[in-house]
Amino acid sequence: MNSNIKKIFSVALALAVGSGIVLFAWEGGTIVKTEVSTETTAKNDEWKNTLHVIPEASTSKLLGSQKTFSGDTNNAIAEDDITTTDLFARKLLVNYALTQRSMATTTWSDADADALAQSLIKNIDMPQIKQYATKDLNISNDNSDTAFALYGEKLNQILQSLSSKKGGGVVTIFTDALYSNEQKKLDDLTPIIAKYSNVKKSLLAIKTPSGIAPIHLRLLQFYTNIEAHIISMQKLFTDPVQGLYGFTQFKKEYSSDLLVAIGKDYQNYSHPSNNESITNI
Repeated sequence: MNSNIKKIFSVALALAVGSGIVLFAWEGGTIVKTEVSTETTAKNDEWKNTLHVIPEASTSKLLGSQKTFSGDTNNAIAEDDITTTDLFARKLLVNYALTQRSMATTTWSDADADALAQSLIKNIDMPQIKQYATKDLNISNDNSDTAFALYGEKLNQILQSLSSKKGGGVVTIFTDALYSNEQKKLDDLTPIIAKYSNVKKSLLAIKTPSGIAPIHLRLLQFYTNIEAHIISMQKLFTDPVQGLYGFTQFKKEYSSDLLVAIGKDYQNYSHPSNNESITNI
């Protein structure tokens, strides 16, 4: 692979998902040899054929080629089949070619690579996570001691479901699948995703005193984010950008001490009088 392209791939992915794993280490790639200059190919769109290590079966999807495989229109790639990784690759390769065309030298510096990577990252849309609001909660205006005691009891029951130690942890499962290159190992994330999904549903359903609703909302959003990140992680082999992004966001979420802060807010909370509604909080 051209050293400049390989460098851009590495830097861009490292910046996008915090990992040094290069996205485009495809197996069965086809080396396309050409003597056409970058400047000429960028002008007439033939630069697509100068790219190295692009699988023949992926070229149309990644680069937006208008040709279908073997001239068969039934093999045309549907837009819905394009993954985050495909879009990332397409934008990366297009921008690389156009930037090369305007450069006086073919040598790329770290600054050049960083600038291109940053511009690409800003334009890659990751799956949007549902953002909840207080209106989504089952809020009660009963802020009595009895109501808070019942809320605390049910909340503990909900969160206890996450304390099970059966099976490996999320990070262990993910990294084991990654390093062994075995997609099936990611199936072990399915019951964990189900756990977080059930916690989310329970947090939405639990009767929540209005005074503590803002803290409850933060707890709900935290576990909603975690569930979404694990779902993305499970797509590691079908959409590597999304899978690795989900992994880094999962680690970031848990290392941010956000859950600890929420726990402290619960402990330090002093609930209002029974007749004070959430609109006054």
